[in-house]
Amino acid sequence: MASYQFTSDILSDVLLRCGEKNDTSSDFYSIALSYINKAYLGVCNGFSFIDPDACIDWYWARKTGNIVLNRVIEVGTVSVTENSNTIIFSSPPSVALGDSNYSLFSRYIFKVEGHDDIFVIITHVGGNATATLDSVYTGDTAATANYKVFKVEYNLAADVNRLITPFNIFQTDKKVEYLDQERFEGKYPIRDISGGIPTKFTVVQNNRVRFNYYCKADNYIRVDYSYIYQPSNLTNVASEEPIIPHRYRSILSDIAAYFIFMDKNDDRADSAMLAAKATFKAMIQDNNRWLSKLGVNVGMIFPRPIRISLSEDRSYYKIR
Repeated sequence: MASYQFTSDILSDVLLRCGEKNDTSSDFYSIALSYINKAYLGVCNGFSFIDPDACIDWYWARKTGNIVLNRVIEVGTVSVTENSNTIIFSSPPSVALGDSNYSLFSRYIFKVEGHDDIFVIITHVGGNATATLDSVYTGDTAATANYKVFKVEYNLAADVNRLITPFNIFQTDKKVEYLDQERFEGKYPIRDISGGIPTKFTVVQNNRVRFNYYCKADNYIRVDYSYIYQPSNLTNVASEEPIIPHRYRSILSDIAAYFIFMDKNDDRADSAMLAAKATFKAMIQDNNRWLSKLGVNVGMIFPRPIRISLSEDRSYYKIR
């Protein structure tokens, strides 16, 4: 009987139960690993063709991450020229503000005081005075304009599947709540964004978020978040283990076997799927039990009542 501890155990079980040799000579060897990964990512994501309506936040697939918000840059002045995309800082920023692949970069926004348009810095080397904008400057030429360079977009951890809580900023007692992008942009257009501690965020692309305030020049701000993470594909290297709890890893064998049975037009596909559904249901029940037991009082210490005398003939119990 397979132990299902390692990827190799699961792969062996799939091949043997499907009547295949447990080595690379089988035509289904690489296909089986591919099906295991299809099952793995589907189950870990909390939704699967097993139950299309389910979207489970597994307690064992949670992680935490953090972002440190960059301070606004507004030291000195900037030289801007109408119809030119080159700008020159009087005091060169020490950090790099641009990247050639700016569409995938957590962008630095450039704005000149008194001009409504905003621009993205696409090329700049830390310590250099010259930078390039994503379009020509549309305002009037000025040799010493006041400006701001700031970030409101930040990339989350690369393995974020989905966020499961609001953001936490411990410099304030309020949560940073989510707004859908349409409402967010209507309420907080970038051209009007000012400095402060964020109170709202929206998701703009994949694992990138935008805040409704940029970080002021006088302090950094740390933002913490919790999420369901996307595990890497299983590769069947030695001692590789899925993140799914050991007791439920048989579900990967059941689902992969189901796919192979379907490829072979084997009527054992139905029984494999029934086994997978039963395990998935047990996983959901187990997850709900864990989350219900890990309530607000978990880990708290409740001291015994201390008897405090109020007078010679009366007393009461008080927690201190």
